[in-house]
Amino acid sequence: MILCSCNRLTCSEVRAATAQVLDTGAAEEVSPGRVFRLCGRTVCCGACSSLINRTITDHAAAVRAGAS
Repeated sequence: MILCSCNRLTCSEVRAATAQVLDTGAAEEVSPGRVFRLCGRTVCCGACSSLINRTITDHAAAVRAGAS
């Protein structure tokens, strides 16, 4: 499913980037900007921000719970 129409950023790409950040063991939070950069894209209009944030939050919780 496409989460960002401007960048054609998919749900699976956001989940993979979120998991990648968490796998590095970085102390910093997974941010939308970091996810976009890992996917080789930049934020355009921001209309997708709430959906991207929810996807990051939900997937990060699942990964931390061991249900990746």
